[in-house]
Amino acid sequence: MKIEVGDIVKLTKISDNKFDGNHPNGIIEGTERIGVLVIPIEVGESVMITGIFDYFITSTVTEIIDDHTIKTKNSTYFIQKQNEDDKI
Repeated sequence: MKIEVGDIVKLTKISDNKFDGNHPNGIIEGTERIGVLVIPIEVGESVMITGIFDYFITSTVTEIIDDHTIKTKNSTYFIQKQNEDDKI
């Protein structure tokens, strides 16, 4: 992936692969999170982004589909780098 640690990213859930739309934490398709990528995106690791007052962690990445799409144990996400002046 061309997205690196320290980049401001937007993570958008594009599909629910496990809970049939009833995620126990309310993270439904279309959910978006913006923050700074904390650790590299790698198979076998979770994606973690942090904002000013909160953070978001995915389940374990099982597949990197392309430069902007990752599949986790529970969901599929679209991830894109944001401009530095975008709000977190």
